[in-house]
Amino acid sequence: MTLTVGRPDITVETPVRVAGYKPEIDATAWIVTEVTHSLSNSGLVTDLKCETDGAAVSRNGDEDE
Repeated sequence: MTLTVGRPDITVETPVRVAGYKPEIDATAWIVTEVTHSLSNSGLVTDLKCETDGAAVSRNGDEDE
């Protein structure tokens, strides 16, 4: 995913949450696996690749015990 506003504070293994997708996706905790920061005349852009953080999440968004 490409962030519209660059975030130089995001690094590999940073936990992230997304919003505006299906509820199952929004309720899932994600972790950054790859990040690229680019600076050009247009400004700073941050590209992320993420995976789920491995915690089991139930349909209501609570972590399974």
